Amino acid sequence: MKLILNFTEVRKEDIAIAGGKGANLGELIHANMPVPPGFIITTKAYDSFVSQNHLEKIISANLQNKNNDGVAIRSAFIESKIPEEVKKEVLRAYSELGTGAVAVRSSATAEDLPEASFAGQQETYLNVVEERELLDATRRAWASLWTARAISYRARQGIDQEKVKLAVVVQRMVDADFAGVMFTSNPINGNRKEIVIDANPGLGEAVVSGRVTPDHFILSRGWFLWHFIEKTKGRRELIIKSKKGGGIEHIEQSSTKKGSIANLPEKVLTKLASMGVEIEKHFKSPQDIEWVWSEGVISIVQSRPITALPDELPKQNKITRMLSGIISEMMQTRPLPLESTLFGLELVMNDFIKPFLKLVGVRISPLSEFLIEDDGVLVQYNGKMRPRPTFSVLLAPFRLLARAIRYNPSHWEKDWRITGAIKKIKELEDEDHKKLSSRKVANIVKEALGLFPQVFEVRILYFPRVVLSMMVLRVVLLVARRKDFLAKLLFSDIKTKVTETNDALENIASKIRADKILADIFTTHEANYISEKLEATEEGREFLREFQDFLDEYGYRESGGTMLTSEPTWKESPQIVFGILKILVSTSVRATPKDTWEDTRNVLTSQSILRFQPLRFLFLKSLETARNFHEIRENTRFYLMMTVPTLRRGVLELGGRLTEVGILDKREDVFYLRLNELVEAANTMPLEKNKADELIALVSKRKLKYESLKNIPVVDPRLYRTKKSNSNALLAGVPGSPGVREGVARVIHDSSEFHRLQAGNILIAPYTNPAWTPLFEIAGGVIVDTGGAMSHAAIVAREYGIPAVMGVVDGTIKIKDGDKIRIDGTNGTVFKK
Repeated sequence: MKLILNFTEVRKEDIAIAGGKGANLGELIHANMPVPPGFIITTKAYDSFVSQNHLEKIISANLQNKNNDGVAIRSAFIESKIPEEVKKEVLRAYSELGTGAVAVRSSATAEDLPEASFAGQQETYLNVVEERELLDATRRAWASLWTARAISYRARQGIDQEKVKLAVVVQRMVDADFAGVMFTSNPINGNRKEIVIDANPGLGEAVVSGRVTPDHFILSRGWFLWHFIEKTKGRRELIIKSKKGGGIEHIEQSSTKKGSIANLPEKVLTKLASMGVEIEKHFKSPQDIEWVWSEGVISIVQSRPITALPDELPKQNKITRMLSGIISEMMQTRPLPLESTLFGLELVMNDFIKPFLKLVGVRISPLSEFLIEDDGVLVQYNGKMRPRPTFSVLLAPFRLLARAIRYNPSHWEKDWRITGAIKKIKELEDEDHKKLSSRKVANIVKEALGLFPQVFEVRILYFPRVVLSMMVLRVVLLVARRKDFLAKLLFSDIKTKVTETNDALENIASKIRADKILADIFTTHEANYISEKLEATEEGREFLREFQDFLDEYGYRESGGTMLTSEPTWKESPQIVFGILKILVSTSVRATPKDTWEDTRNVLTSQSILRFQPLRFLFLKSLETARNFHEIRENTRFYLMMTVPTLRRGVLELGGRLTEVGILDKREDVFYLRLNELVEAANTMPLEKNKADELIALVSKRKLKYESLKNIPVVDPRLYRTKKSNSNALLAGVPGSPGVREGVARVIHDSSEFHRLQAGNILIAPYTNPAWTPLFEIAGGVIVDTGGAMSHAAIVAREYGIPAVMGVVDGTIKIKDGDKIRIDGTNGTVFKK
């Protein structure tokens, strides 16, 4: 192995000698790419430096310290001498290169790899102009292998610290007019046919280091021509230039100077993109490329595989994008294995969606094709749920009409399926699980779940007339040229269990405001201590008795994400409700719409074609029936949620018994089992040792898997993200409720933070469910990461007359607590003030 190698002497396989960066540069030259000449100080030179200065002992000793930040190792490197043989060879190669300005870049044996780029982990030294500076830069480059961030990065990647080595790339310096980075596949959406280019005047270090907002271009590959999808001029806050005599300077740009700098010509961008395609073909993988444009010539100074490139999405249309948005709202938080089989998408699909689609002659692919699981843990919804019509779709109109004639939605709540389900739920809720065998407890859980198809069937039976009426209503409004009135007519002022609960909360808040003792308790104490303070007074004890009546009626709401049985309900955690009451007590402001749905109806019937009697009758009849949609949807959900306390008590009772025999660490770990596994265990307790060991291993494995997915959303936001219609907007989403409002942002992540919202704040939430809707009484507007126009947040926001934007994806990240923002619910956009 040589101490020095020319770029032309290495290929991509020579990482052990030349490091990732050096090996890739050699490969680029063999691909006939325009790479500035240079040489590589190989890992043999690094080994010689470490060996002759006895640095391996210092490295090993410091790596034993878990809190090692590499300072001692780097100091030892900087103070050590470069072996004479190495020094001689480096200076000989530098002389053969023609001396002058060079760039000195680190090239570790564990960087620029397909699975780990290590981008920015080691140092680069630009515009090095003398022999002494070259040798010093080489020594510092070797030392940069041991920065705290490089050590930490390797540890996360599981790379053996003591085996990693570093080569050094010395390359002829190109004083750039423009420079930057090019991705041969879009690193944001995974599109393999898009080239992304970031550019800035001067050296590329400004772009690579993230210290500048660069010019941004996205080009699409056509058959013969390049098509620009996006062109965004950057702020160009900083330009980095080479200084005379060596080194670089940072030139801050004033607003007047920014506008005077010429733009990178389009023909250069298209040529660069074509070059990127050729590089990708040569390496046979998408590439992250650093480039330079100087005096009309493009040079490639680095290429590495793109790491963490998202999978390419399946093609989306309006329907599949809508479905992805709905599923993202259902799975705001990743369900645990037991939740997936208790109250998850599997149950909704099998008991409601599939039967309803069958009724209209449509089928969808099996769950396993679009819900990806790993040993019982839900990993991802991949967007491949595709509704497809069958031959029976021809009979769908007749089936729907037959149902519509038979089932009148005005009487849906008197249906035996609903009354019977409510009666059964009350019976199951009265069971004392402590006194029952494990088999009997498991049977109660199954009985409660058996009510789901019964309640869902109500939707399937009564929705046909509702849906037909909605279709007629839409056509009538199109004829009247008033289709924008549809949402107001369908969803405003509808009394549901959600609004009933919120009204009951407001009534409780009014009573608290009217009682000085109660008001003082709620305004001066945190929610977790309110119950204790109430117990200490006669007025408080009387209040708690009345409050229990409220919980008995409405305490089935979940405190966490939608339908998460692992989270306690209001009945179990009344402090959540106390937190909501604290907010309501502190303000008497209630957002109400200026006009009602009746006003809208009357305007339509008096000022349009709807004055024509037959059309007017059709409109009014269809409207009356269609307005049942929201009530049926919300109230059947409420009745389904009534099973949650029974389900939770049952599975936690079984979890407690499994904990007592050492199978689970705590009873809540029962949620890492699937329902069939839990029932089998309950039916065979006490378990045989081999079965017990099997469950212990299964729960442990699933815990680790679930934890590894902690920061990965179930539904890829790219599947439902809305493109910005206004490039100045901070966020874009789905219009949920019309109106424009400015205010202070309040980011609320979960129910434990409800008390932080103040009157007039713009509520920013990762998701919402009915438990969040009382906050809408005082919020000035609502912005939600998930959801669509039909979600709870959107409908309740319209009810209260406040603007809402849904499905913005990363509002809770991009908006900070206290930011002043403007929300435009009509156009679905958010702006920072």
